[in-house]
Amino acid sequence: MRCAIYCLLLSVPASVFAQSGATLVSAGYMDPAVTVVSPGQDITFYLSGVPTLLAQPVEARAHLPYTLAGFSAKITQTGSSDVLNVPLYSVRQIDLCAASQQATPACFVTALRVQIPFEIALYANAQQGKAQISFSEVADSSRAFSLLPVPSQIFLKACPDRQAASPTRMAH
Repeated sequence: MRCAIYCLLLSVPASVFAQSGATLVSAGYMDPAVTVVSPGQDITFYLSGVPTLLAQPVEARAHLPYTLAGFSAKITQTGSSDVLNVPLYSVRQIDLCAASQQATPACFVTALRVQIPFEIALYANAQQGKAQISFSEVADSSRAFSLLPVPSQIFLKACPDRQAASPTRMAH
């Protein structure tokens, strides 16, 4: 996902950056190079360069499907030939361009909310336990993006009456 954003940024003419100033690539509390995930975790991946524009967000109904609105995701792991299909909660698109501009795929980021499969393997050695996720939209497939599976992730947000201003991350 992040590479897709970087590739998108590299394909834009320099004159566009001169007009718009800085471009946000990522935000958060961790380095964006590798996405840390846990079995069963709900997580949203943001993709750029998706050619299809949705009329409205699409959400899964009763059971989480492996394909939603033509989108799917698969996880592979180092040292395994198994491919894990990734259940999808929702697909939505976020318009990054000014409302006065014509809507084109370049203006949108597609948000895929997924559940990391419980079957993802965990290893004591981070090199051995690396995983990759790739996304498909109808016939187009993305390249693989790095994941680092960990046993669990707990995010604690500070209470409003405390001095701490940011969440604390604990990995087990």
